[in-house]
Amino acid sequence: RRKGRGMTLDLAKGSLGRAVVWRSGTSEARNGTITFTGGESAFVQFAGEHFSKAADPADLELLARKATGDG
Repeated sequence: RRKGRGMTLDLAKGSLGRAVVWRSGTSEARNGTITFTGGESAFVQFAGEHFSKAADPADLELLARKATGDG
């Protein structure tokens, strides 16, 4: 696991509804949205799935917000 790149649980709690990328210890990466937190996990609804899955916040990175183009 890479150190220093992931989120903390507190950041995940403050980022509900935000887009994230989940990265495993391999090269696999999946996009999703943080739906809630519980215990030591952030729950993420991954693209194309109907239910959220528990994820270690350290394996998540926030995606940059898209510019709206206003102004």
